Amino acid sequence: VAISVSIVSLVTYLYRESEIKNEVTLKANEFIQRESESIKTFMENKSKAVAMVIDIYNKNQYGVGDHNIANMVLGANTRGVDNLQVTFESGESYASVNFPGWENNQPPAGYSPKNLPWYAQGRNANGVIYTDPYTIQLTNKLSISALGPIENGVVLADIGLDIIEQTIERTNSYPGAVEFLVTEDSTVLASSSEFVKSGDKLSRHSELNRLYSQAVKQNKASGEHSFNGTDNMFFSKEIQ
Repeated sequence: VAISVSIVSLVTYLYRESEIKNEVTLKANEFIQRESESIKTFMENKSKAVAMVIDIYNKNQYGVGDHNIANMVLGANTRGVDNLQVTFESGESYASVNFPGWENNQPPAGYSPKNLPWYAQGRNANGVIYTDPYTIQLTNKLSISALGPIENGVVLADIGLDIIEQTIERTNSYPGAVEFLVTEDSTVLASSSEFVKSGDKLSRHSELNRLYSQAVKQNKASGEHSFNGTDNMFFSKEIQ
């Protein structure tokens, strides 16, 4: 009888374990679907904002002059970006932020953003593109830039990723859950983990490198893994 009870208990346990995993899988997939759509919408809105500024500049054929400062400040405030900047083929540049060393929102003599790598990227782009993530020295904030060509220069918008970080941190409401937003080269753009921070690379963490390798190869992935000595389940969703 004792053996029979043990077997029944084991079957019940295994059934319950499977039931719990199925429930967790369903809720986790629903969660990452919502999160990925939210982040995708955020980035698409920033791209559209830059595209609108580019369209305005091309239609009105704006050239150099202080009117660009007002255009950039207004554009940054209405489009919700940290900095909006236009740089012309002639070398003049105007930003919505008056960076250290700049005067009246323009770079000092002898310095032109036109000589920076992103300018060439923007001139050669077919529409709005994104830079790799970087840290803005002025704010120490991890950011990316959306940029694209105008007839006689490039429009660039600096987009702080702290808003996405705040979105990612909502996973803290799920006990034991962590979430990462990662680029194709494994750079962490946002994280709710105390062990992995924004700007890190998942490929440098031995326990997470395998997960990254699985996730980057497919639209959706899931499975089980060990992290910091604890067994976990993972779920990933590509944001296109």
